[in-house]
Amino acid sequence: MATQTHNEKLNQKRAERQRKDVEDSPSEKREVVMHGAKLKCEYAQGLGKLVVTSNELQLQDKLWATQGDGNNMINLQFKGTCGHPKWPAKNIQPPPCMSVIKLSPWEKLGETIVQDQKVLVKESCITCNPDFNTAKASAIPQVASIERKLNKILNFERLTPLEIDLFDIARFKVTEYENPPTQADRELVKWQIDYGTNKQDIFNHNEQLNLRVNDKDCYDATFKVFAYMQNVNENLFREVKVKPITIIPRTAWGARTHRTGANYSYENIGKTPEQYYDTIVIHHSGNAKHFPTVKEIQDEHMDQMDKADIGYHFAVDKDGKIYEGRPIDIKGAHVDQANTGKIGIVLLGDLSTDNAGINQGILGAIRLNFEERDGDDHITDKMRNAVLSLCIHLDRLYKIEIVAGHMEIASSSHTDERYCPGNLTMEKMEEWRSILEKRKP
Repeated sequence: MATQTHNEKLNQKRAERQRKDVEDSPSEKREVVMHGAKLKCEYAQGLGKLVVTSNELQLQDKLWATQGDGNNMINLQFKGTCGHPKWPAKNIQPPPCMSVIKLSPWEKLGETIVQDQKVLVKESCITCNPDFNTAKASAIPQVASIERKLNKILNFERLTPLEIDLFDIARFKVTEYENPPTQADRELVKWQIDYGTNKQDIFNHNEQLNLRVNDKDCYDATFKVFAYMQNVNENLFREVKVKPITIIPRTAWGARTHRTGANYSYENIGKTPEQYYDTIVIHHSGNAKHFPTVKEIQDEHMDQMDKADIGYHFAVDKDGKIYEGRPIDIKGAHVDQANTGKIGIVLLGDLSTDNAGINQGILGAIRLNFEERDGDDHITDKMRNAVLSLCIHLDRLYKIEIVAGHMEIASSSHTDERYCPGNLTMEKMEEWRSILEKRKP
C-alpha cells in the first residue's frame, strides 16, 4: 500500500511538472505578447491594437503586455462600430466600438511575472460585454500577431573595396550571428549609415546591404556603416570612403603646346577662378567619331579649326577618365561669343541619334546607320558618373550656379544655334541639374 501511495504521488508530481513545462515552454502557443499586438473580435469591423501601459520593461525595444493591460479604451483599441447583435435587436444604431467596450479580467495568462503581474501570451483572452448587455460577446483578443525575441549580429563584412567612386555601390553582408539565424532573423536586419553629422536608417535590405552613394554631399566623404537587430553597436561598424576625382594632366595625355600670337585667342581670365566662373557648359565631340581621344579633339581644334589649343577645359571619355584640357586660368573657346565665366566640359563621343541639321535623305540615313553600328551614340554609365562627379568637384572649388548644354547657352546668348551636346545628353540635363542642384540658363 505504501508503494502504491508513493507511486501515485510520484505520478502526480510528474504530471504537474509536465504541465508546468508545457505552460512555460517557448513554443508559439506560449509566446509573450508585446505592445502593438493585433487583437481579433468577431463583432469588430477590423483588427484592434493592444496598447501596453502596465510596465516599463522592454524586450526587443517593445513593452511586454501583462494582465494590467485591460483598461477598456486605453489598452484595447478598435476602430469602427460594434457589430454585436443586441443593437439591431433594440433598433439602435450600432455605436462606436470604443464607446461601449466593457471588459472582464484577462484569462489564460502566462506564468512569467513582470513587475508583479503575469504576462499575456498568445492564447490569452478577455471577455467583452458591450454596455450592460448580459449576452456575452466572443472573447477578445485572439492575438493575431506577436513579437519574437531577436537574434544578435556579431559580425558583418564589406564586400567591396574601402574606396569607391561617387555613384558606385558599396556592398555589405552579415556573416555571424549570436545564434544560428532563421529566415525571419535575416529579414529583420537593420542598417544605419553615419557620415559626419548625418545618420540615416536603411531598411528592407535584409542581411545584405547594397549602398549606392549618389548624393552630391557624399563626394569625398567617409561613411560608417552599422548592421544591427535591436540596438546599434557603436563598436561594430565598417567604413567606406568616396574617392575624389582624378584629373589626368595635359602632360600625361601628350597635349601639344598652345599657340601664341595675335591671331589666336588664349586669354588669361584676369581673376581668380573662384571669382570668375559661375557656369558649366556640357558639350559632346560629335562628328560621328567613334569615342575619340582627347588628343584627337585637340588636333581637330588646332589643325582644322585653327584654335590656339583645345577649346574645352576638361574632357570625359567613355571609361569615365577625366582629362585636363585648356588650363582653368585661361578663358575657354567652346561657346561662340559667350565664353566668359564658363567652364567647358566635352563628352568624348557623338551623343546624337537623330542628326539634327543633317539632310535626312539617303545620305542622312546612311550616316545614322553608320553611327548606330559603331555604337558611339550612347552615354556610358562611367561617363555619366564621371561628368557629374567633375561638376560636383568644380562646384566645391568655384561655387557654380548654372549647368547647361551647349545649345541652351547658344539659345540664351542669341549666338550660333548648335545641336551640341546631342539629343541623348539633353535628355539627361534636367536629371543632372536636379542631382547637382543647379539651374538652367
